Amino acid sequence: MIKALFFDVDNTLYCWKEHRFMPEALKAIKKLQKKGIKVFLCTARPYDSMKRFHCFNLGLKWDGWIGSAGAVAFTDGKFVFKELMDPKDAKGFIRLAKENGLMMEVVTPRSRYVTDERNEYYFEFEKYFEEPWCPIKDYKGGQCTGFLLYSPEKFDPLFLERFPHLAYDRFHEFALDVMPVRHSKGKGIAAVMKYYGWNKDEAMGFGDGEQDIAMKEGLNQFVAMGNAVGIISGQYLGASKFDEGKKASNKLMWFTAGICVFLTAILVACSGFFPKLYDTSEEVRRLGQWFIIITASFFPLQGFLNVLYFTLRSGGKTIITFLFDSIFTWVVSVSIAFILCKF
Repeated sequence: MIKALFFDVDNTLYCWKEHRFMPEALKAIKKLQKKGIKVFLCTARPYDSMKRFHCFNLGLKWDGWIGSAGAVAFTDGKFVFKELMDPKDAKGFIRLAKENGLMMEVVTPRSRYVTDERNEYYFEFEKYFEEPWCPIKDYKGGQCTGFLLYSPEKFDPLFLERFPHLAYDRFHEFALDVMPVRHSKGKGIAAVMKYYGWNKDEAMGFGDGEQDIAMKEGLNQFVAMGNAVGIISGQYLGASKFDEGKKASNKLMWFTAGICVFLTAILVACSGFFPKLYDTSEEVRRLGQWFIIITASFFPLQGFLNVLYFTLRSGGKTIITFLFDSIFTWVVSVSIAFILCKF
């Protein structure tokens, strides 16, 4: 029995294409909560960003949240998990950044602030990720889960040499995430699951990106949205890591096709069962079984094409995706349907 659901925010609950939280999803979450299922936010955003993004003003009361990509987990009115930076590392890292004219964002379990005035690297980053400006403060040794360093890649070796034990993730040409260890949403989920005494089969996760796949560390059931491929590839492209982007796309293509082959086998094996649930003739049941088998047989191809589509879209090939979406539908699908109906 499912007792908890964990939801990513960006491109899962919030659609960036339409610039809004999806009302159908929120309505469904409210219904599930009324049935006694606990619901949690699980996002790469820190708490301050969730708050500014109005995640807590959606007409429902979350049972908790996992923030900063799993660095902290909060439920039942308290933190049940924190992955924090050593204050000595924090002070040394900030000092080195200032010596090189760099600014950074300090992320704490509850808030965010920056170490200096905005610079050219921040403005470049802001073109892609626009968020309200944080206050300027001096770090005084408090708790922090990590930093967002606004800098180009040329500075990376300097920090890697001085702080080789820290974890780094360059997700943009001018932005580097710095963590005490590599954060994982799965760790935060596992802490919440342990707190409530649930096992991995009693919860589900919903997400769309590379970080969301890590939810699998804390639960056995995970649903990835279709545009996950575009976001994962787009992160590499945005950071000018073109070779890594190509490798990721190829892996995702074959991984998706493999998963679809597995699902095809399951559906074909169960194809005779579902028609028996309906009170109809044996002939209709037999036709239903064959429809299921035929549909299942195309799963691998559909999965492969889905990855191809979102890979093209992540690279900005909007004309090609337009041809796939609109032109193909009207020229091929509608034409064939018309011919089959009329002749």
